[in-house]
Amino acid sequence: MSNTALINIRVTSDEHELLEAAARQAHTNLSDFIRHKAVEAAEIQMLDGLVVTIPAADWEKVRGVGKVSTDRSP
Repeated sequence: MSNTALINIRVTSDEHELLEAAARQAHTNLSDFIRHKAVEAAEIQMLDGLVVTIPAADWEKVRGVGKVSTDRSP
């Protein structure tokens, strides 16, 4: 892996055992497991803060998107 940076974290012995077991279950090493899960959590955190602003003038158009018509007449 190129352009990597070292991050040190402290965990309790119980946390370390849990992380090791989870990494084994995921068939990967501890470092890759922690990196993958940390990045996944960071992406979710960033998406949770995502705010979409819809101008009032466009609100009615947006409300109509995805509505299914129940009118089955030809």
